[in-house]
Amino acid sequence: SGSDPTTKFLYIQMEFCEGDTLWAWIDKRNSSDAQYPERRTEAAQINRQVLKAVEYIHSKGLIHRDLK
Repeated sequence: SGSDPTTKFLYIQMEFCEGDTLWAWIDKRNSSDAQYPERRTEAAQINRQVLKAVEYIHSKGLIHRDLK
């Protein structure tokens, strides 16, 4: 965390977390049976949570740099 004195912006710097992307995690879980309805429901719920989080931070005037 810190600030940039030239722009007067605050920022939060977080450590890199190793692991799969959300897409890869969902893909692995779906590989056993992609047509299994609960898998699709689970993926939709995760996506909904991510979108709600992005909507919230945007409503507070914050932005994200690296959301994939």
